[in-house]
Amino acid sequence: MSPTKKVKLLSGGNPQIAKADGDAVVQDYIAAMPGWKRNVGVKIDELITSAVPNVRKGVRWNSPFYGVEGQGWFLGFHCLTKYIKIAFFKGSQLKPLPPEVSKHEEVRYFHIHEGDWDEKQFTRWVKQASRIPGWDGSSGADVQGAPRVPNPSADAAIPVDLSHALKSQGLLKTFEEMPSGMRRFLIRKVLEAVKPETRKKRMDDVVAAAEKRSQKQSSKHR
Repeated sequence: MSPTKKVKLLSGGNPQIAKADGDAVVQDYIAAMPGWKRNVGVKIDELITSAVPNVRKGVRWNSPFYGVEGQGWFLGFHCLTKYIKIAFFKGSQLKPLPPEVSKHEEVRYFHIHEGDWDEKQFTRWVKQASRIPGWDGSSGADVQGAPRVPNPSADAAIPVDLSHALKSQGLLKTFEEMPSGMRRFLIRKVLEAVKPETRKKRMDDVVAAAEKRSQKQSSKHR
């Protein structure tokens, strides 16, 4: 990529980088990360490269991917508005579990917000993940076409605390039946909250939206 070429930032400030393999394209992505995320992106790449000698790199879905030759991809990351989302593709096998769930049972997420983050724990996860077989990449296969490879930008899984809040009001099913775009938007707003009180308020807003939808549906059937 030409150093003078401006990279387009997509939703959430994520750089738009074409699918390719190698370190250079990952560095293009990192150089285009906005604000504080750029320095964190540099550190993420440094920690992974140090922890996994001869790590394989590439970009898929506008996200850096990391893997081991002959073993597949084990990690990817993606910029969202308030945080960087790390996807461990076999995260359900890591100890301790990365904190955020996914709609893919095997995948777990780790969100990095502005400020301090646990680099040591991240490095331990990276070392574990690199030893777990992922998707077959030994022949340079296109993992984007594999049906079970998750898109790191997806935020479809309902957080556990939000699920409990909806379930307590009998609104979980109503929320799950919302249009997928609306559901993802509401979930993302909850996940982007940094302070506990902000997260609580946004969950209350989601419950209120689900209740309004439920009442609207009930009135149609009267």
